Amino acid sequence: MGKRFLILSCALAGALLSVSTAYAALDNPFAKAAEVNIGADIDWDINKSTISKTGEGNDGLYYRLALHKDRMILQVGESRDVDAEPKAYKALAVEDISIDGKRLPLFQWCLNNQQSHNRFLQQGLEVKDGICVNHGERGEVTVKLNKQTLDRIEQGQRLRFTIRPYRKSIHINYDISDFSEAYAVHQASGESESVVVAPTPIAPVAKEVVVNKPASVKMCRAVAPKGYTSVRAIEYVCNDASDRRRAENTIAAAVKKEKQRRKRIAAEKEKQRLAAIAAKKKAEEERRKAEEARMAEEAAIAASEQKHSQIMDELTRKMVGVCNKMWKRGKHRCYCEKYIEYAPADIKSDPTCKNKS
Repeated sequence: MGKRFLILSCALAGALLSVSTAYAALDNPFAKAAEVNIGADIDWDINKSTISKTGEGNDGLYYRLALHKDRMILQVGESRDVDAEPKAYKALAVEDISIDGKRLPLFQWCLNNQQSHNRFLQQGLEVKDGICVNHGERGEVTVKLNKQTLDRIEQGQRLRFTIRPYRKSIHINYDISDFSEAYAVHQASGESESVVVAPTPIAPVAKEVVVNKPASVKMCRAVAPKGYTSVRAIEYVCNDASDRRRAENTIAAAVKKEKQRRKRIAAEKEKQRLAAIAAKKKAEEERRKAEEARMAEEAAIAASEQKHSQIMDELTRKMVGVCNKMWKRGKHRCYCEKYIEYAPADIKSDPTCKNKS
């Protein structure tokens, strides 16, 4: 009895251990974070007010990074149109925002200036000046941009958002290696709105530092190469290397876009030229074939008429031969009326034969 009870107890313990292990595998808060990778193969969508990139994760959700006039937004949606079908979370946590493995100082500032705690950006808690906002109820995280953050994005290779919608974290990795080019195209469009409108704090400072602004700032101009008059010049602060680089990148992107436009126009013109040549050649070939067909038809008709004439001549000879036998006997038959012109002078036409034909 004791041995049987021991065996049963071991079996039950094993079953409970198996169930516990399976449950832990399904709902383990320490499980490896999921990865959503949105690479350079996905193009930036550029319009007047927004630069955005959207990708789909293995979970069937869509993750959209959008840089608006003065803010950066991560949106999660049930479909590619995340605005129409946002993913609603009850307790979304934003654990980190980093570029190339380093946390954004602006995100750290948001954590330090959040109500209650600084461990993660919590849905429902306020951040000073609304610099960061966690709108998990509509699947959206907003960060107000400043110049330092935009510079980091322009110079970075990978932007990562780490969120925790449930027990398991998700790393959302965006390849931003070509963002500077997309931003330059956006700025060079002439209708775009400036992404940065006002600076925001990066980190708290011990005391206020007053910096005297210069009375005037010397401005320089970056211009396009000769032959690209449609690309407008860009002004930049002469002694600001970052501003100069941005202006030159803007010009370079605009020139590249103009080259591509000209290349498309040249290719279209060449396509039209070749199409015109092909159409002319086809028309000439069709005219040649039509002429050959006409000549062949005329030759066939002539041959048919000639053959018909030959047949009729042969038939006439035969019938005249038959009728001659009657005519020599002084008789005339209606079947010979058609050939009366070949009859002897004493054989007269019979008018009544016309009614019998």
